[in-house]
Amino acid sequence: PLNSRNNDAGRARSFYIEGYRQIKNANTVIDNIDIPDWAGGENDPERNHLLGSAYFMRAIYYMQLTMQFGNVGFLLNVVSEARQDFKVFHMQGIWDQMITDLEFSVQHMKKKSQLPIGQPPVDAAKILLAKYYMLNQQFAKAETLMDEVILDPESRLFTQADVDASGVKFVEVGN
Repeated sequence: PLNSRNNDAGRARSFYIEGYRQIKNANTVIDNIDIPDWAGGENDPERNHLLGSAYFMRAIYYMQLTMQFGNVGFLLNVVSEARQDFKVFHMQGIWDQMITDLEFSVQHMKKKSQLPIGQPPVDAAKILLAKYYMLNQQFAKAETLMDEVILDPESRLFTQADVDASGVKFVEVGN
């Protein structure tokens, strides 16, 4: 039996659907961020970390969608009713909004040492923001962010000294 992901059209459709599913999840957090009463209100560090993380996740999926499909539908809120009037939005406008969102994320997301394993740290937001800056030809801003990540001892790059491959006999690479 053929799986719909076993051909190029099926994979493209799956990536498209999954991208918008994850954007919907991020938009749900963003739209409902103030339903709980935060101790510090809009300045609460936990609130802003959660909001920054949702912006980060949304930016990842818009990066993927615009790189794969070009101009796409641009939803900044949860769709609460059936609609068929979505308009394609130019990539540049999407990237500009993602830069604004990620600049907030960089200011409010937590460092790796303050998070459980698996949650995105602020350095992940910096790397993604640097990619968006490069798309907008803001290379100096991208370089500054990447220097911060590279020079941050908490996010140091792996070196050969970090890898013990003495017991590895072969590596199997699959696709």
